Amino acid sequence: MNNEVSEFLKKVAKKVKNEFTMYDNLHGEIVLNDSKEKLGANSKIHLSTGSVYGIFAIKTPKSNIKKLFEETQNSVISIDENNEIYPIYWGKDINPGSRIVIHARPNPKTGNAKLEEIQELRNFKLIFGNIYITKYKDFESYLHKNYPPLIGTSRGGKGSKITVIDN
Repeated sequence: MNNEVSEFLKKVAKKVKNEFTMYDNLHGEIVLNDSKEKLGANSKIHLSTGSVYGIFAIKTPKSNIKKLFEETQNSVISIDENNEIYPIYWGKDINPGSRIVIHARPNPKTGNAKLEEIQELRNFKLIFGNIYITKYKDFESYLHKNYPPLIGTSRGGKGSKITVIDN
């Protein structure tokens, strides 16, 4: 089942169809390489693709978009013609579910959107969705450039030393 976020991501990816390919699953290979010092120290996980995810705020009868803009000291353009759906955050990860949790429940040890700290967001319906896509870092940058979110930038994170994305 899809929601507004995953449908939007699919629509955008299809719009630039020659640049990105979507997948409906994630697969890969586990390469176990033993090291004499530490078992599994050199093991790698090869994944077929990465994921791009988004978080949207949808207006409700209690929400006030002007208050949200004032609180965050930022503004954003809605992605629908009724001005009810707003991109809050774009992200990329090999495990989007765990990143969504971190954005909802801030962890001081990792970069996150700190959604709980934005009081006015409690008056909106927050939804999220993701797609698996080739060149996921480029696709996330494309979203930031063409559909700027309320929170966040497209700067890269730390990355993984264990996981390799094959495309």
